[in-house]
Amino acid sequence: MKNRKIPILLFALLAIFFFRFIPAPTGLNADGMQVVGIFLGTLLLWIFVGIDWPSLLCLAALTLVPALDPGQVFASSFGNETFVFLLFTFMLTYALSQTSIIKRIALAFITSKWAQKGAWQLTLLFLLSVFTSGALI
Repeated sequence: MKNRKIPILLFALLAIFFFRFIPAPTGLNADGMQVVGIFLGTLLLWIFVGIDWPSLLCLAALTLVPALDPGQVFASSFGNETFVFLLFTFMLTYALSQTSIIKRIALAFITSKWAQKGAWQLTLLFLLSVFTSGALI
């Protein structure tokens, strides 16, 4: 299975680092071609390899574009408030998944006496348990 990824990996890396040298169509300069190559190469790596190290490779490759400042690239990615929000959300979600609190909340709602009265009550309490665990996260 790993041998199937090697051609895609090579093609993606060639696109990321050498797309700049392909003649650009009218209205696009070499920097634009380099960004297009980074986009295509990263997209291929995201689809066929994973999203972890290709994302970091994308940021590193964007710092090599002459028109982009490396500080600006990292400030726009890691310094963005969306990134900070997602980072802390994922950390909290992981911590909650390692404990049994989410399971206990869901079971408390679903196994209550009111949930056993009928299908509508069970559905309502199930949705309320999802809402409660989502509110914690």
